[in-house]
Amino acid sequence: MKIPQIRITQGFARLDMNIVEPKLDMEQKPADLSIKQNPPEMTVNRQRGSLYVDTTEARANVDMKSIARRIAEFADYSKGQVTQFIASKSQEGDQMMQISNKQSSIANQINGKRTAPKEPYQISFNPDYMDIRFTPDKLTINWNISKPEITVNPHKPEINLIRGQVETYVKQKNWINVEVNRYEAYA
Repeated sequence: MKIPQIRITQGFARLDMNIVEPKLDMEQKPADLSIKQNPPEMTVNRQRGSLYVDTTEARANVDMKSIARRIAEFADYSKGQVTQFIASKSQEGDQMMQISNKQSSIANQINGKRTAPKEPYQISFNPDYMDIRFTPDKLTINWNISKPEITVNPHKPEINLIRGQVETYVKQKNWINVEVNRYEAYA
């Protein structure tokens, strides 16, 4: 007796991909940079100092006086001398009256005039009489620092892009195979 046998084999479909990876090339030149700065400016202004020396009183102290001052001093001195002369003559008159009273003699009067002390002549320099005023120099310093001028010119980047691709394809189609065999069987 013959018994049929069926043998079924099958294969599934296989998909495959070809992948081309993307590539990115980017290149950028360095930026053009320029820096410009003007040199700083400086001005120096000098106001000259002054020296004021007044030696009028110091010279007068050592008897080096102006003519106007001498005339004024001689006028004052003369007034004093005239007053003193009048006083001394008045005093001599009083002494003459005392002669008649026999209290004083003419010899005493003459002797008093002869031995009268003389005023010493003294000249001494005193620096305190000098008027000295000093104003030092005055410096004014101005400066101006200019800001730097920076110019930047960037370059655009050069981008080269190769896009990636994905390609799919059927590497193996699905299939089915059916085989029929007839075998004899013995009983």
